[in-house]
Amino acid sequence: MRKLALLAGLIVAACSPPEPNIPAEPDRMAADWMLVSENTSGNKFYIDRASTRTMPNGNKRAWTREVYAKPNSWGITSIRSLDEYDCREGRIRFLQQTAFKGNETIAMENDPEWLYTPPESPVEAKLYYVCSGR
Repeated sequence: MRKLALLAGLIVAACSPPEPNIPAEPDRMAADWMLVSENTSGNKFYIDRASTRTMPNGNKRAWTREVYAKPNSWGITSIRSLDEYDCREGRIRFLQQTAFKGNETIAMENDPEWLYTPPESPVEAKLYYVCSGR
C-alpha cells in the first residue's frame, strides 16, 4: 500500500505543471528608461518612468541618466541622478548624483539649488517629459 501511495505521489508530481518563478518580493522599482533627448554630440538623456513621483507640494521627482557618446574630460561615461522638477516655475534641482568612470562609481557633491531650464536643452526636455505626465 505504501508503495502504491508513493508511486501515485510521484506520478502526480511528474504530471503537475511547474511552479511559476515568483520572487518573494516583487520588483516594484524595475527601471523603465525612456530616451527623452539626444544632443549633437551623441550624448543621450533618459528618464526612468517607473521612478517618477508627484510630491505633496506638487513637484515631481524622477531618476535620470546621461550617457555620453565618449568619456568627458574627466573620463566620466555616464551620470545618474535623482532630480526634482518644479513644473509651475520651469525649474529643476539635482538632489543626488552619481558619476560612472569605467568600473568606478563616484558620488558627486550637490548644491540642490533650483535652476531654470535653458530653452531647447536636454534639461528642458527632461522637465517637459516629467511634467507632462508621460
